[in-house]
Amino acid sequence: MRTLIPFALCLVVLAPSSFAQNDLAEQLPAQTQLYFEIPDMASFRAGFESSTSSRIWNDPEIQGFVEELLPMVEEGFGELRSALEEEGFPGELLDCETFQGLSFGVAVGDVMSMMMGEPQVSFAARVVFSDAEVAAQFFSGLKDANDEHHFTSQSFEGGQSIRLENPNDPAGLEIEVRGNAVQFVGTIGAEMDGSLADNPAFRAAGRGDGEMFAYLDMASFMKMAESVFPMFPDGVGDLLSGVFSGIGLDSLGVFSCAGGWNNGDSVTSGSISFVNGKPTGLIGSIGNVQALDLDLASYVPSEATTFSLSSTDPSGGWDFVNTLMYQGIAFA
Repeated sequence: MRTLIPFALCLVVLAPSSFAQNDLAEQLPAQTQLYFEIPDMASFRAGFESSTSSRIWNDPEIQGFVEELLPMVEEGFGELRSALEEEGFPGELLDCETFQGLSFGVAVGDVMSMMMGEPQVSFAARVVFSDAEVAAQFFSGLKDANDEHHFTSQSFEGGQSIRLENPNDPAGLEIEVRGNAVQFVGTIGAEMDGSLADNPAFRAAGRGDGEMFAYLDMASFMKMAESVFPMFPDGVGDLLSGVFSGIGLDSLGVFSCAGGWNNGDSVTSGSISFVNGKPTGLIGSIGNVQALDLDLASYVPSEATTFSLSSTDPSGGWDFVNTLMYQGIAFA
């Protein structure tokens, strides 16, 4: 682990972090393609425990299958826990209850420049632990793992930070711990402009409406894909471009959704914006229901131009998956 962590960190240009006051989205550039967060893991787990997905997971047939694999899983986790502790990291990193919140985002610049050896990537991540001592031990483990590499450290009221750098390049990564939270911020290559927090599409994405939130800039991903089409053999790039256009991928703008639970059912609300159009609303529900619950319409944003409602009973799908798994085991 001591050799892997420095390798991943040695290419990164620093960005300031003061997450005690700032939203993580403020640490990311405006053109961020992917952002994901679960701000309250305890609420997320509690919602799952009362959900249809949990009832499926606790089905006797599922648990019978899991129990056959459990000894191997526990053995693997035990070995991994020992390896983490030997490297100075807390073994509690393998326990779900250890985590109180999680968020991360990634922005990728010009793909062609990256392929020419000039990458441009910005990223930020924040892990909030249930116990400040675990956060401190995790930070200490990261620091010790890089004790043979160049870094500067700083202590301040309420926390400390380390800044990893390559002496031959203005590159590095800033890792900071404050209380029960650890944050990573960095940029590979040239820094990108703006802030995701100020991006109008991100601000209108319905963040905070559920136990988890996801934001995906599909238009940016499509531009990245199309930029490499000319590198494919003759005709292949044109074919792919035609396929993407035919199924409408090239018209998508930003997709965002906030998920959670409502009376034991999984509910996701969100929106899709189009390159030359207005946002539309998407509402979905997965539950043990036979008919669509029209009350889900209350989740539709008032500014949505159109919306759809759907409801699915997953029991039939699980029967198929269950049969497939047991047939696969029998075949093996």
